[in-house]
Amino acid sequence: MSSVKSVFLALSVFCVAGSVLAEPLVRAKLALNWKPEPEFGGFYQALWDGTYKKEGIDLEIVPGGSGQPVPQMIESGTVDFGIVAQDEVLVSRERGANLVAIWTVYQNNPQGFMAAEKHGFKSLGDLLKSSLKIAIQKGMPYALYLQKKYAIKESRWIPYLGGISQISGISGDTQAQQCFVTSEPEIARASGIRVNSFLISESGYNPYLALVAVRKDFLEKKRDLVQRFVRATRKGWQAYLSDPKTANQAMAKINTSLSTERFQVIAKNQEIFVRPDRKAKIGEMAASRWDQLQAQLQDVGVLRTAKPSSELFINFD
Repeated sequence: MSSVKSVFLALSVFCVAGSVLAEPLVRAKLALNWKPEPEFGGFYQALWDGTYKKEGIDLEIVPGGSGQPVPQMIESGTVDFGIVAQDEVLVSRERGANLVAIWTVYQNNPQGFMAAEKHGFKSLGDLLKSSLKIAIQKGMPYALYLQKKYAIKESRWIPYLGGISQISGISGDTQAQQCFVTSEPEIARASGIRVNSFLISESGYNPYLALVAVRKDFLEKKRDLVQRFVRATRKGWQAYLSDPKTANQAMAKINTSLSTERFQVIAKNQEIFVRPDRKAKIGEMAASRWDQLQAQLQDVGVLRTAKPSSELFINFD
């Protein structure tokens, strides 16, 4: 009888322990700096296939748009994780924020410019040295870098209004505009306008883009959570790169400005920027890239001093 009772007690302890070990999901927020598009495909993949939940994270993705103040949202604690650009991290640190990068979507920067094919430009330099007006986000670090390198007159910059809203200027031969070479040129061609596109990285300016950043104190206090987030994100991006169809269909229901077919084309175009080297780990960053960008931003007066790269980013296995 005592042996039966012992077994019962042992099972009871096991069940109680099991209920304790089944910890509730940790709620967290990821803020995007733009609408749901393929550049965020891996995050949505990991959300909708349950990968974040398998890592114990109940993640909410907060869509963005033009002017979304993601660095400030991270710093204030409004969100736990946020999508920013590498130069945004450095500028924020210069202003006293404590952001640390933990992941990058793009190894090579897909930002560039597009102009009507009829101009016959063969390189970024050809375009930037021409007489065309250029729709660009004036004052951005890359704009300052390009302006100095190519001796561009301030009068040639005109405000960038977003997307392909200025496509009439391109078709009318009066201007070029900044773009993601993976997306806007495709949309322009679908509208019947033949364009050529050129990467900003041709100039030597090639910052990581679509980084995930967190506050330094958040990383220190919740390192395990951050590591689990990165692990789930890597799995999500691996799955998305293998087959983006399901996630694209789901994102297209949120962002109706792009068709599912267009999502697929853009996803295919961006693969080389996300994973240029199949032997390298998706999402990892190199100290040399952080040092190089800091030197470039110091040269154009955006940064006063450089910081050790070890303070600016971290790679998780």
